[in-house]
Amino acid sequence: MATEEMRRPTRHELQRWMRAEEVTGLEILARAGVEVPDVQRLSDRRITEKLWEVIRFLATRGIYFFSTDHLADRELYRRLTCEVLTGRFKDPDELPPELLLSPHTPFNYLDLGFGSSPEALETWLRYYAPDEDRAQLAAGGHMLPRKRPLPHDRDRRLPRPPSWERDTHGQSRGTP
Repeated sequence: MATEEMRRPTRHELQRWMRAEEVTGLEILARAGVEVPDVQRLSDRRITEKLWEVIRFLATRGIYFFSTDHLADRELYRRLTCEVLTGRFKDPDELPPELLLSPHTPFNYLDLGFGSSPEALETWLRYYAPDEDRAQLAAGGHMLPRKRPLPHDRDRRLPRPPSWERDTHGQSRGTP
């Protein structure tokens, strides 16, 4: 179905979703039969396969990730299964399935390169902060970590909500 043909959620559907019970990401996976083995039980090859299975499935349920290129597959899988997906989300089963693909539906965007903790701020400054932001902070007297290139190339391949466009190089354009 083309994006322009996708319908908007009705007011009633959005209100039902806003009042929906919250469930953990792990519960969403378990209900669908997606197994989430302990990170220590998976080989490097298997961890990459399982990581992409989890990421792709959650995208079908309206949960999207970005800013992950600073993490190796094993560390990202560990963070998702032990931290991020233990958090609570609006239950995607409260929306009709076709609305999970609509660009008009609210989604859960999870930025793993930004946050309020000192560690998250350092990660953002080291890998993701634009030069202008770094310059402004430095001018204000803040000590900044050395800028480093991203060690992995995953973000450009991550699933994105239907409302995001991709440029000619496959990079996502748009913001949550």
